[in-house]
Formats: sequence, structure tokens, C-alpha cells
Amino acid sequence: MIRSADYPDPFDDDPKPVETDVVKAFETVFGKRDPSKGGRVGRRFYLYVSGHGFGHVRGRGALFTANATAVNRSHVFIASYFDWIYNAALFEQHVLWFDACSTRERLEMPQPVSLRSMIAPNAHQGRMMIAYAARFFLKAVETTVEGEPRGIFTHTLVRGLSGAAADPSTGAVTTASLRNYLINNMRRHMSLAQLADPDVSNEPDFGTVDDFELVPPSGSPTAGIGDEGDPAGPSLRLAIACTDPATEIFVVDAHDRLVARRLSGAEVSLPPADYTIRAKLGRAEWQGTVTLRADTTVRIPSIGFASAVPLDGTARAHETHAVALSGAAGAAEPGPGVGASLMVLARWWTASEPRQDLELPAPQAGLELHHHGGSHAFDLAEGADEGDRESDRWARRDVGVDPGLHRLALKTGSEPAALTVTALEGWQTRVALLYEPASTVGSIPRGQRLADVSIQMWPMDAPINDEAMRLAEAARMALADEQAIMSRELLEKTEAKFRNPMMGLYALHLMLLLERKEAQDQARRRPVPSPGLTPDRPVRFERALFDETLADTMAMFGEDHPDVRAIRLAAGHQAGRMPVGMPPMLWRSWASLVEASNANPRLVPVDLWERVADQTLHRPLMIWVRRSAAAVAGRGKSRKVAGMLVQASSASVLDRVAAPTSSQADRPGPAAAVDAAAPAMPVIDAVQPEGLGTGRVAAFPTDGPDAADPPDVRLGADGHRRTVGSPPPSRMPAVLLSDDERRRLTLEMGVPRSVVEWALKKL
Repeated sequence: MIRSADYPDPFDDDPKPVETDVVKAFETVFGKRDPSKGGRVGRRFYLYVSGHGFGHVRGRGALFTANATAVNRSHVFIASYFDWIYNAALFEQHVLWFDACSTRERLEMPQPVSLRSMIAPNAHQGRMMIAYAARFFLKAVETTVEGEPRGIFTHTLVRGLSGAAADPSTGAVTTASLRNYLINNMRRHMSLAQLADPDVSNEPDFGTVDDFELVPPSGSPTAGIGDEGDPAGPSLRLAIACTDPATEIFVVDAHDRLVARRLSGAEVSLPPADYTIRAKLGRAEWQGTVTLRADTTVRIPSIGFASAVPLDGTARAHETHAVALSGAAGAAEPGPGVGASLMVLARWWTASEPRQDLELPAPQAGLELHHHGGSHAFDLAEGADEGDRESDRWARRDVGVDPGLHRLALKTGSEPAALTVTALEGWQTRVALLYEPASTVGSIPRGQRLADVSIQMWPMDAPINDEAMRLAEAARMALADEQAIMSRELLEKTEAKFRNPMMGLYALHLMLLLERKEAQDQARRRPVPSPGLTPDRPVRFERALFDETLADTMAMFGEDHPDVRAIRLAAGHQAGRMPVGMPPMLWRSWASLVEASNANPRLVPVDLWERVADQTLHRPLMIWVRRSAAAVAGRGKSRKVAGMLVQASSASVLDRVAAPTSSQADRPGPAAAVDAAAPAMPVIDAVQPEGLGTGRVAAFPTDGPDAADPPDVRLGADGHRRTVGSPPPSRMPAVLLSDDERRRLTLEMGVPRSVVEWALKKL
């Protein structure tokens, strides 16, 4: 176990623990493999981490180390090391519990695992459970337990493992029962302020959750499905009605077991018992209980979720802001072009009843439009309509633009940023920016932070359908959280086919995410769950609906639009081999282009990536920090990738480059010891609830042998990890990296293949 509490004060000159301390722990785990057990170390591997984390995509968490600063972003790519353990097939079962929030201000580039890549032939037989304290780019928070601060995720986790999450039918704590317990109980330990904060995750997130037993039964199982329910008894009808087709509905029994999950509405047959009904829309939730003693209908009210767009039925919407938005439906004033219009509404939010003596910065400060992505800037701040200057002030500008792709310059806080916006002939592109204080001193807001950004589109000559816009906003937020809520009914109610092109893009990416999840289920040899009863999603992928939506969206945007090309490539279609000239509007599109660049390295040029390398976490949109032309031309970000690849690729490539001795060449075991003795890892049989605080990494095997056998990767004098006898990384022949290894680096680091190729040449 590695804890910051076991080291000197982290504010000393030599803060600990650092990455090498953690890597040595993984090396020690590897060294415990037992040839008599087929190279396995033990039955189950637990990896628990807590502290300050980040992730470049959902479910790929990294943890900052004690020596991390604003300049030195030292970290351990936890998800990558967990994959390394899994792929090496050192254990039968693998558990990752990640109690950390994701940094929101900037997208960090994770350092790939520096240990030699090993993929065992039986790796696919391993089972795993992956749980994160917070959904992607949301905060994980703490509570006070007996006067001591505790992470709410960890506190709930320990209670569940101590028996509260036991399956009543068996008395054992399983991965499924623990998952259900975490989902339904974590929020019970949160304050009202934490529950109301849209930046705080009120439930955990999960990766793969295979079914296996974590804690054996400690007593006799309890009978029944609810307080009085009898699964073999008569069933009653529970009907749940709601008005919003984007609403997810969960029905949970008294033992925290998910008994039904639906989208928009539900009608299920259940035994008589007490049930909890949860309904989610956007990042807001409604919850109620029902005692089922007869056929019952429950009606869920409209749920007001926080949005950058001040629409009726949403939170964080002052009446004056809604009036300002409605005023944007008129004719646009002259601008840098004709044929389309661009409306930008920038506003502040401090409270539902804000002070009337606030001195907040103008929200439109720094707004500029670079027509067709050119260097000339059209000032959107000058001449903007303004209101509420001494309260939560707002500003709006609506100007004529040419159809095409443009770059909108804005501020995320103290940093200048930009994003791509699209204008279509006869359409109004509507951008909403929501700012909030970076902090509050007493009741006085301090600083500025871009809390949310929205892009929607609507025909210039048609009255705006606020309800369609509201549901499109719910879909936008579902894409940010990667929640599969797309249905034909939702597409129809948002008028995506004829009046809402952005909804088409949101919908297509949501459907692709759903298809990928189903493919992952099949690849792991699990049957695709029935609609509504899976804990992962309430709907199934429909190829006909996807193809129909793609054809409609492509007809509006054109087949060469970067977002459309990205979607076509992600769907396996041919989409041309010409390089992308402008970044897409959506981050998911960018991720798809990066992945597709493995087949066509010219697709995403190095210079384009250099422009957008520093990305902010305002998903699902793609926003990047603006850099000077000189900085882009100097390719400093690509050079940073080259430096990171020295570590990432040296272990796997240098094993082939080095000329090992005959005694080493065919030997399956380790070749040499590491420079310093790694600390012995404890061998325990179950999770110990005591001492699970914050700021440490625990990596420990269970049921394994005590004798350590160090691996054949060592830390050289220059600080890089390599096998004994290898040449320095600076002399590494990059050409020996296989195509699969280059593809892995592209996906792990989130950089285009062109950057990986350029960086490897520099090695």
C-alpha cells in the first residue's frame, strides 16, 4: 500500500510518493508470478486509488502524484497500468476502485504505461469490475464521518463491502450487488448543496462489471424481493408515465436491486413490495417511492435540469435571460457575411436570487468571430445588447455570416480559447455561454469560469420550438456523459430531421456509443442484455434509425463536414482520404478522427493537432486553448509527445533491439533485478475498511505467494525504464515499432497517428 501519509510532508523539497514509487509496486506484483500456476500471481487483484485525478476520455483515469504542480503534471495513468495487469493474465479477477474527480480546466495528455507490454493468450478469460467515484469530468466530493473527512465514494464502498451491499438471496456481496448499492446509496451521504451542484457527480460511474463474488456470505440470506415481496407470488402492474422522451427511469427494490430500467416510460410487472423510482433528465433527478399493493400508475413531473440555454423548464435560467434569448429570433444585424446568422448569448449565473450589487466582468469580453477560420477577427463584444449589469449580467449579439465553418474565440476564464461553429444557408446558429464564479469569498464571487457551452441550430424563418430545444439540450448533456438515451421518439420531438441539425449530430454519436457498448459485450462473450433490464442502457442500437439519421444530417451539413466525416468513419463508411482542414464542433468527432487516423495518417495533420492540443473539458463540444502562431509552428506539443514516447515505447521495442544472452533469450522468467529493492506488497484475502483515506494508491494481490521475483525491466541512470543491456532510448530505432504498437499509442495518448509518426522519427 502506498500512502502519502507514510512519506514526509508533501510540501518539503522532495514530495512523495512519485510515479516511480507506484511503478515499483506494479513491478513487485509482476515479480510474484508463479510458474506452477501458469504464471498467475493469485486469484484476485485489487487496485484502489484516491487523490486528485483526471482523464482524457471516460473510464480512463489517471492520478496526479505528490510532486505534481501547475507546470509539472506528474501522474500515473492508472487505467493503463490496470490494463497491463489484466493483459498479463496475472490474476483471474481484477478490481479497480477510483476515488478521485477529474480536472475540469484542461485536458491532460496521459503518459502511457512504461512497463514492457505483455498480452497473455488467456487474457480474455479474466473478469473485472471497474468503478469510478464520479462521472467523466464531474467532481467527486467528501463528507465528514466521526469528525474526519472521507470520500463519499469510499465511505459508501466500505459500508457496502462490510455487508450493506449483500445480495439478500445469497448473503454474498457480488460485483452486481455492490454496483447497485453504490448507485443507490452514494447520494444519501451527500449534502443538499452537493446534490444541487451540477458539477458534482451524485452517483458513481462504471466500466466493465463482470459478475463474480467479492465477499462470501457471512450469515443466512434473507428471503423475498422486497419488504413483503414474494418473487413466486402474484405480480402487479406498475406503470410510470413522463412527458420527456429523454428521461431515464429506474425502478429499485428495497435491497437496492435494479428491477427495471426504461426510457421515457415504463410498464412492468412486479411482486407487491416497496420500490424507489428514480428519473433522470440531463444531470437532474427526481425520486419517489411507491408501495405496490395494487396496479399503480406513477406520473413523473417535468424535470428542470441545468443548461447553458435559459429555456423554460431548465434550471439556472433567470426570466431576464429567457427574454434575452427570445429576442434573438428577429433579423440579424449586418456582420462579416450573408446567407446565415450567428447568435451568441453569454451570461452569468451566481444564484437563483442573485445580489443586485455585483460587479461581474462583461460576459461577452473576448468574443470574436474568425470568418471561415481566417486571421481577421470580427468583434462580437462591441455593440452587443446587454442587461442586468449589476446582477447576473448577460450580453447577446446576432450577426449575419456566410455559410461554412468559422472559428469562435472566447474566454474560458483567464485563458483565451476557441471552438468551431457551423453556419448553414437560411439557418441561425445559436451559441450559449454560461459563466459562473471560479470561487466565492463569503457572498462575493471571485474569478470567472466557463461552466457550460451549447450549440444549437434552427431555421431563420421558423418560430423556435422551445420544447424541442430543451430536449436537444438533454441529448447534448447525455452525449457529454456518454449515456445512451437515443430513440426515434426523441428524434421526432426534437425535430432533428428538418429543423435541428445539431440534434442529428448529437443523436448519431449517441447511437454509435450504444453500438460500441453492444460490440464490447459480445467481444467479452456476454449476451447483449434485453432492453430495459441492463444496468448500462435502456435502449438498443437500431441500424435503420442510424442510417436514416445519417442521411438526413449529411444532406444538411454536407458529406465533407468534419463532424459528418468523423461519424461516417466511425461507422465504417468511406469518407475520403483528404486531410481535415478545420477541427470539428464535437469532441467525440475529434476522437473518431484521431482513431481513424491509424488507417490514414494524413487525415489529421500535425499542424492541426498543434493548434488544438490544449483542450478544455467542456464536452461534448470541442474547445481548445488558443496558442500563438509561433508556438504552433515550433511543434512544442509534438516534441512533448516524443519525450513521452521514449518511456512508453522503450520497454517493448528495446526488448527486441537488445542482444540478450543465450540464457536470457528463451527464458520466460525475469532477467535482472531493479536498481532498488521494491517494497514488499501485503498479501490479504479481503478489502480492509480501515485506513482507506485520500491521497494514496494501493495495489495488492490476494491469494498469491510471498516470494518476490523482480521483473526484467529496470530504471536506468537517465530515469528511463528499460531492459538490462538495452541501448539508451535516444538510439531506439523507431521503425521497429509494430503497427499495432503505434495504434495503441495513438489511442492511449489521444493523439493523431501523424503526431505519433512525427514524434517517433524525432527519437
